[in-house]
Amino acid sequence: VPAFQIHRIEDLPRPLIALETGEEAESIESYLFPSIFTLIIGNEEYGVSDEMLKEVDYLVDIPLFGRKNSLNAAAAFAMAAQEMQKSPSQTTHL
Repeated sequence: VPAFQIHRIEDLPRPLIALETGEEAESIESYLFPSIFTLIIGNEEYGVSDEMLKEVDYLVDIPLFGRKNSLNAAAAFAMAAQEMQKSPSQTTHL
């Protein structure tokens, strides 16, 4: 998967998809990832910043059970990568 560093939000490939909890968030298990997008992952204590949340196009959450509602960022990405691979548009890109 190609990765690169961009310093301006405006230059990131759209849509911006944030892994974050929220009432409007769709479960990662049912979300179909597009072939081109930017995945936003916050840290496990504070999540995605409020500034970034104002910019994202979609919220996608990982269903969790119990009292804790966050995951380690690397673990969250690993779970997201697994789900991305299941999306029809991703099967040839991962």
